[in-house]
Amino acid sequence: MRFSLISITKKVLELPHAESVTLPTKTGTITVLDHHEPLVAALTPGILSLVSEGKTQTFAIGGGVVETDGKSLSVLADMVEAGGAVDSEEANRRKEDAARLLKEAREAGTVDMAALIALEEEYMKEEARVKLASGTL
Repeated sequence: MRFSLISITKKVLELPHAESVTLPTKTGTITVLDHHEPLVAALTPGILSLVSEGKTQTFAIGGGVVETDGKSLSVLADMVEAGGAVDSEEANRRKEDAARLLKEAREAGTVDMAALIALEEEYMKEEARVKLASGTL
């Protein structure tokens, strides 16, 4: 199947053929293969794993949307970082900062659900970056 990975700012990757793509959705991790049933799903921050020409590539992705018609697969995410491009120390620092902010908001009894969800999503993005940097997928 054709594959496109697009961040908010640019097209990250376009391939004429991908064997499989595994990605995190709001309802769980899914793997898409050729001739998959048509699907549109919301993404959650995590790791996208792509197999093409027998080689696996991994990316940390943020929230977004995945769409397939069985012949092509498009992923649009608000954050995309390729494996090997993430600084492990920076990713750990950013994850700790996100965890601290989330903890502070919860302890303060923040009732603004949109703010809590945004903090949780930011933490999940940083967690994905840490996993990618450390290779613990």
